[in-house]
Amino acid sequence: MTHGDRPIRLPDVISQAVPAAERTGRTGAFGGLGLRWALPLSVAGGLAVSASFPPIDAWPLAAAGPAMLVIALTGRSLRGSCGCGLAFGLAMFVPLLSWLVNVAWYAWAALAAAEAVIFALACLGQRLLLELPGWPAAVAAWWVAAEALRDRWPFAFPWGRLAMSQAGARTCAGRRWAARRC
Repeated sequence: MTHGDRPIRLPDVISQAVPAAERTGRTGAFGGLGLRWALPLSVAGGLAVSASFPPIDAWPLAAAGPAMLVIALTGRSLRGSCGCGLAFGLAMFVPLLSWLVNVAWYAWAALAAAEAVIFALACLGQRLLLELPGWPAAVAAWWVAAEALRDRWPFAFPWGRLAMSQAGARTCAGRRWAARRC
């Protein structure tokens, strides 16, 4: 390809089309998904985590849900991160706490909303950690710390921890669990 009297090289085209901050490859250096894709992805992640708990008990989804949230939060503003965290939290806690309807529907709605708001606030910190070079370890530590805080304050409410969804996971030392039940 030529442009006028000089050939056009691909690196020249890329450097003109993509700003330097977007070529770095660091998480958060690009714009991420648009909000119209990030919110449904956050909801899907919350539903995936909710499905990892009984009665569905699809325990491998406990890893897929937070991964979807990381994708949704990448490159997002703090306000957008809070919105994605709220969508994730509502999609996770509304079905997870549906047993509270037997007690009172308003208790179910209030507790699910309160937990989702706490989760949305935790997503603000998670979004900031996505900028770090070692972000996977930082985000994992943040998730554990946020769950530990949610267990103790303000409601001492431990339901919804990822580890609790793994109780039904099939593990057999030295055996293939897919071949036969342990």
